[in-house]
This record gives sequence, C-alpha cells and structure tokens, in this order.
Amino acid sequence: MNSVAGYSRRLSKLIIVSFLLLLSTGVMNAQIVSYKDRNVVDYQDYINYSKAITGANKGEDYEGSPYMDDEFKDGIVFIEKDRKTNPVPMRYNMYADQMEFKRGDFTYLMEPVLSIDMISVGEHLFILGEYIEANKYNLGFFEVIDTGRLNVMMKQVVRLRPGQAPKAMESAPTLPTYLKLGFEYYYQLDKGEVFKISKVKALVESLPDHQDEMRQFVKKERISRKKEDLGKLAAYYNSLK
Repeated sequence: MNSVAGYSRRLSKLIIVSFLLLLSTGVMNAQIVSYKDRNVVDYQDYINYSKAITGANKGEDYEGSPYMDDEFKDGIVFIEKDRKTNPVPMRYNMYADQMEFKRGDFTYLMEPVLSIDMISVGEHLFILGEYIEANKYNLGFFEVIDTGRLNVMMKQVVRLRPGQAPKAMESAPTLPTYLKLGFEYYYQLDKGEVFKISKVKALVESLPDHQDEMRQFVKKERISRKKEDLGKLAAYYNSLK
C-alpha cells in the first residue's frame, strides 16, 4: 500500500510539474507571438524614402565596404506596437548611418521616422533612436544587443581613408578605403534619448531605480564594457520588477 501511495504522490507531482512547464512555455510563446505576429501591412504604405541612390557608390570607386552586409537581406519594419511590414530587401550603411531598401531595380534611402519601432534585417535587429550630436537632435540606427525597458545597442565605427594620387613608380592612384574599426556602445531607457556608454558605472548611476542590485550584479559578474557583458547587464535590469 505504501508503495502504491508513494507512486501516486510521485505521479501527482509529475503532473503538476508538467502542467507548470506547459503553462510557462505557453506564456513565453504568447510573449513571442505578441511581438512577432503583428498585423502585416504593405511596406510601400509605411516606408518613406528621401531619394533614389541607384548607381552611387559602385565597387570600383573604393575599397572595403561601408555596409554591414553588402548583400540585401529580407528586412521587416515594426511600426509602433501593432503593425509590421511585409519583407523588403534592405541593407545598412554603417558609415552613413542609413538604411537602404530595394524596390524593383532601384535602391532608395529609408526616411527615419519615430513611428518606427524596430527593424530586422537578416539576423540583425535595429532600433531607431534620438541622440545629440553637434548640439542638435538626430535620428540614428542602433544594432540591438538586448532590448526591454533598458535597451543596449552598438555601432561599428567605420572610417573612410581618402584616396591618394599615384606616387613615383606607381601607375594608379590609391582608392578611397572604408576601414571597419572597433565598436561603440549605447543605451536607451524607456525609449527615451540614446546615450553613449563611456563607463558601466556611469550607466548604472543614470538608472532611476535598482541601483544597489545593479552595483552588486556588476561587481559579482565583473561586468565590463563588452558586448556580452552589456547584454547580461541589460537582461538582468529588465528582469527586475
């Protein structure tokens, strides 16, 4: 009898655990679905463009590349809270901080507007944020490391080295060259202004709450200004209630 009762108790626990796992999975899936399954709308009705650039920046005019990926990948624009566009070929110009998209045989510059929530291009996710440069507000694209109440993002620094006229014994000039350097990191709280991360300590001190927990987490996890660490930092902050 004891063995039967013990088996029943174990079976009951197994059923409860299975139910809780199923419930948590359902909640997680619901969160994913609420983000992914927005109303799909025609991108032509929601993506504005400033000009066509077909024919500009041909490969023979420079060395290196200003693009995160030279190839156009399927891009989806998430509009505010409840809409997403159907896919359209896109690529990101890191040097110019511009998103390009193709329509037929033509390439256009996407007009950045604050109604854009996020943009996915291939395996990369971007947010559009406001930041101050040269004493004025600008809109820029930032690649997401982790998103939530606290967004942490990054940009790769790209410089253009000017071309040079041919020197003695050289038959051809040196082409202008795009140089991909290191990364700069940024954060955004509650979809407000975007700030550059100079020090992790300064980021934590700028938060309006949970500073004690964040300081302890930074010390315990030895958080530094690296992509992986900043992702952990944001994920931890976004988990706090």
